[in-house]
Amino acid sequence: MEICGIIKSIEYDPNRNAYICLVNYIDGEKRYILHTHGISIGNIIIFSPKASISNGNALPLTKIPLGTIIHNIETIPGRGGRLARAAGTTAKVIAKEGQLATLRLPSGEVRSISQNCIATVGRVG
Repeated sequence: MEICGIIKSIEYDPNRNAYICLVNYIDGEKRYILHTHGISIGNIIIFSPKASISNGNALPLTKIPLGTIIHNIETIPGRGGRLARAAGTTAKVIAKEGQLATLRLPSGEVRSISQNCIATVGRVG
């Protein structure tokens, strides 16, 4: 499953401390996502296991190399991002073993979660 979209606007949301992006997906749907530092209006983002490791792309932890900076991480596959969502925060993939990936969270906590969970590459903008 591959979902592509184009960043149409970057907006301030008074209800959070991070910016959000309006994304127009190729199927015509429009949604807001957390802004990833380094992406701008007109950039294409991809949600796919085959996506490249570039800012704004979302892919399963199985496909993300060790040492990669990530944010908006699911804790349970399919439930949506729960970790590293505040402005400027990141987590880092520090190990993979079996079905689990070990992450260093912004608080310094080290947590293991399923490698099937989705995360977005880059830092929250």
